[in-house]
Amino acid sequence: MTEPLIRTSPENRDSTEPEFITGIIADPVFELGAPDIRAAGARAGRYLDVLGKTDLATLTAEEWDHFCTLMVMTAFDHAVDRLRSRFKPPL
Repeated sequence: MTEPLIRTSPENRDSTEPEFITGIIADPVFELGAPDIRAAGARAGRYLDVLGKTDLATLTAEEWDHFCTLMVMTAFDHAVDRLRSRFKPPL
């Protein structure tokens, strides 16, 4: 039997929070590792260099959104590329 991803308590039933959010914990297809995070940090850092900013608190909402998107997508892409490189296409 799988454990729920998020457990809610009976006290939450009358609150404004979503009621009984559950999911299934499964084995991950891949994991984000340190190399993936470093690649994402480097890409996001280049973006900050282009903006000429070093303080994240000075980013506009749009800049922050783009910075976060770069971090997540680059880490994901790097992990997928790493996973893909382990497999050879069938002949």
